Amino acid sequence: MHRFRVLIYLTLALSLSSCLEISETIKINKDQSGSVKYELKSTNTGNFLSKISGLFDISIEDQVISEAEKFVIQLRKQDGISNIQQNFDKHRGYYSVSFDFVNSKYVNEAVYNLAGSKKNIFTPGYIKVNKSQFKKINFSPWIKRYLEKEKIELPASPLTEAITFTSIVELPNTIVKVKPKNVIISKDQKVVTQEFPLLEITSGKAKTGIRIKFRK
Repeated sequence: MHRFRVLIYLTLALSLSSCLEISETIKINKDQSGSVKYELKSTNTGNFLSKISGLFDISIEDQVISEAEKFVIQLRKQDGISNIQQNFDKHRGYYSVSFDFVNSKYVNEAVYNLAGSKKNIFTPGYIKVNKSQFKKINFSPWIKRYLEKEKIELPASPLTEAITFTSIVELPNTIVKVKPKNVIISKDQKVVTQEFPLLEITSGKAKTGIRIKFRK
């Protein structure tokens, strides 16, 4: 769980120093395989990291690179996961990790393994995909419990209140039905976007779960 602590502290630090965008993009193919990409985009990141690095024995940049490498190493051990990519560019204020998956089973195993747990028949999967449906669990309560356990507090301020988390799901065919209704659907009816204030997610108030039915 230490790797999540470092990334959460990085997010807190960036949010207080610059404009921060956090996004998750999940692409589903017709054969139920797909890809996942997580991105952190920020302005003035490089200058800020340089300033605060002197306060620690190891620079924030080095910590993030170290944790990203552990993240990628763990993904490479996971069956059904391939094409793992990472990018950390302090000058652009950009960080990303992406990977492809054979099916949603392997994504769920990877999520639990990265958290130091084991997926079993009694634990909910992060995502579930079949020939005509996509489902993602409401992960907001997970985040809230983790922050409380680690005693990490996201301070409320005009800056943190302006940070949003964007979740994008790209589907192989046109959408038939979506729950909940407060989503953005693309003109071609194949992409669903959700946006949440970060503070609503960390407080457990956001309903991040989604069900999408699409044509076979």
